[in-house]
Amino acid sequence: TPGPWKVGGEGNEVRDAQETTIVTIPFGDNPELAEANARLIAAAPELLEALVSVTYELKRAHEWLDENNKMSDVVKAQRLSDIKKGLAAIAKANGGK
Repeated sequence: TPGPWKVGGEGNEVRDAQETTIVTIPFGDNPELAEANARLIAAAPELLEALVSVTYELKRAHEWLDENNKMSDVVKAQRLSDIKKGLAAIAKANGGK
């Protein structure tokens, strides 16, 4: 379901732009936790969009720095690890694509 999403109901529902409920988080014994989870889920489309942007910008910068010998091996390894983590999270959010 495309975003934007927002928190609705009693603070435990995530709704799309047409006010359709996407998910309802049970309150259980901890209403504050249910509301926090709803806020996190509601932010998911924007978080994914930001992660895609930052990951691909980091990848482009890494490639340029690597081509121009501007990174130590330690920094290079850390940046590659960060890029792989971002790409893995993006793939997970897109169903492994």
